[in-house]
Amino acid sequence: MSIKRALSIAIVVSITAAALISCSGSKTMSVQSEPPPAPTGSIEVTTPRTEFTRLANDRFADQYWGIGEGISNRESMAADIASARAREGIALMMQTTIESKAKNAGLNSISGEATETFMQRLVQETQGTVADARQREVKVLFNQESGQYTVYVLMSVEASRANDALKKQISATQAITDAAVSSVLMGIIDSALDR
Repeated sequence: MSIKRALSIAIVVSITAAALISCSGSKTMSVQSEPPPAPTGSIEVTTPRTEFTRLANDRFADQYWGIGEGISNRESMAADIASARAREGIALMMQTTIESKAKNAGLNSISGEATETFMQRLVQETQGTVADARQREVKVLFNQESGQYTVYVLMSVEASRANDALKKQISATQAITDAAVSSVLMGIIDSALDR
C-alpha cells in the first residue's frame, strides 16, 4: 500500500470519527444500572438447601452447621441419611476452621509426623463431637412418581459445646504425645471454637 493511500484512509477515518462525535452533541451515555435480563424462560428457584443456608447464616452464624439430604423409599431412612450428612457437614466446617488456625499458629513447623498424626486423629475426634448437634429445621418431600422421600435437615452445634467435647475427647484418648503440640492444639481449639 502506498503512503498516499494510507494517508487518505487515515484522513477519512478521522473525519468520520469527528463527524460521529459532533453529531452526538452534548448527550452523555447513561450507564445501565439494572442487571441484564435473565435468559428467556429462567426463573429464580428457592430450594430447601438454599433456604436452609440462608436460615443458617442468619440464625446460626455463630455456630457450626451442616445441611444434609437423604433420599429413600422410607421416610425414616431418608431422615437418617440426611442427619448423617448434616453431621458430616458440621465436622467438615470444624475441621476446616481448626486446620486454618493450626496453620496460622505454626503447628506444621513443630513436627511433621506429629502434625500428620494429630490431623488424622482430629478428623476422627471431630466426627464424635458432632453427636451433640441439634436438628434445627426439617423439610420432607415425597415424589409420587418414584415413591421416594427426600428429606433435608439443618443441624447445628454450639461452638462452646463443640469446643468442650473435642477437648475432652482429645485429652481422654491421649492421641498426641508431644506436649508442645498438645498445648498448641488446646490453644487453637479455644480460639477456633470459642468465637
